[in-house]
Amino acid sequence: MALISIAEIIDIIIMVLATGYIFLPERTWPAYKTMMMVTGPAIVCHELAHKFVAILVGLQATIHASMFGLGLGIALRAIGSPFVFFVPGFASIAGSMAPWQNLVISVAGPATNGILYLVSSHMLKKSVGQSHISKHYMLLTLTKKVNGFLFVLNMIPIPGFDGSHVLSALLRML
Repeated sequence: MALISIAEIIDIIIMVLATGYIFLPERTWPAYKTMMMVTGPAIVCHELAHKFVAILVGLQATIHASMFGLGLGIALRAIGSPFVFFVPGFASIAGSMAPWQNLVISVAGPATNGILYLVSSHMLKKSVGQSHISKHYMLLTLTKKVNGFLFVLNMIPIPGFDGSHVLSALLRML
């Protein structure tokens, strides 16, 4: 059995294409490519972390694009809403989980965004005054902002967010 199915690859492509559009500041091909390069890895790595940590702790997991969530984000973007909220995807976990499994799986996605935030922050600090890296300054800045936002947002203990799963698992472990 493959680690990632064809259906998951299709859903990942859908997530990247849709989030690139949702965060598009201007309707140009270069801007669209830039937003796909920034939002795609942030969202895909987040979901892959949930999936692979679930597998590591002995569970089965599948990545899905949230068609309703992406549709909502696209609709809000299309009407020019100043506030765009959506859920691009999720990892479904088969079977029941022990609290510790729920904790590590739930933390994995936001932790990945936190790591991407720290790496892009470090690269930005290292790039000051270096012309060969400064051409990527905008990408690194956007990557830092998107991943920092995703880390904080996902750790809020609101039902449906990773933070609520983390809190629930911690309370069950007490």
